[in-house]
Amino acid sequence: MFPSVLLVMQEQPFHIHIKNIYQMLFELATGNLSFRLVPQVENKEVETLINKLNAFATSLQNTIDMLGHVNPVYNYQNLVQFTLELDEQHNIKSFSSAVPKLLEYPPAQLITTNITTLLQQTTLALWSQLETELKANSVYESTALLLFHTAQHKVLPCHCTIAKHHYSSKIIVSSVTTILEDLMADGNNIQSIKPRKSDAAIMQSIYEYIKEHLEEPMPSAKQLALLFGTNELKIKRGFRHYYNTSIYQCYTNERLKKGHYLIQKTDFPLKEIAFMSGFNDYPTFSKAFKKKYNYSPSDVKRENN
Repeated sequence: MFPSVLLVMQEQPFHIHIKNIYQMLFELATGNLSFRLVPQVENKEVETLINKLNAFATSLQNTIDMLGHVNPVYNYQNLVQFTLELDEQHNIKSFSSAVPKLLEYPPAQLITTNITTLLQQTTLALWSQLETELKANSVYESTALLLFHTAQHKVLPCHCTIAKHHYSSKIIVSSVTTILEDLMADGNNIQSIKPRKSDAAIMQSIYEYIKEHLEEPMPSAKQLALLFGTNELKIKRGFRHYYNTSIYQCYTNERLKKGHYLIQKTDFPLKEIAFMSGFNDYPTFSKAFKKKYNYSPSDVKRENN
């Protein structure tokens, strides 16, 4: 059992508040559901967010206790270096020791493989844009969120630096990521209890899940069905029945609503807001935004300006 940990959020620079919030999210991800923040801040939006996080942690702990589950606890190995060295055709020439473990491929299978075969379909357009920029510049450095897929068909999001250095044709793709190690992976896990819920309750849970995971890759209907203990067909039909839209369109609309709010309320760059809203690149975000609102992100009046 973790001790209760409280971070006192006194008057500090905004980025320190955000860092503390990220720390709480990380603690929750590793199974520490007793971690809390004390919302002693003047910024009402930050205070509201902190209160919601605290309430979510309490609700999650109460649910686990009520259902008799064993709370999953994870250890974490932080700052795992993820580095790929590519040739001019973007085939892998070498890689750091963590890459085979993260991507779940044997080393021999990775060598000479083109990086595009390891990327999610939704990331290929972004990589194509990066390819064009790499060809046009003898020296290059940029950052991008690349979505890799592992040998076990899991998605691995990596905030990567893509670089080409002076007097070299090599392309370096590097990232620092965190991996979780299941401390209960010895087969002694107690199976989850899956109580029956009404269709309406399931759809409500899915909708709440969508709103809380907008920055993550959208799961398939099959993955959602496994997550919520039902079947794929019921999820597709039920969600459309109760919300008059598809799961995919709901994700898109909620991401755009979040993006619109961030543009109005913050001074983050538009490109960064696109990533924070769950889009892989700004052009895709801008196109979807204009289609929904009939004006572009740059036309939104920003309160901080």
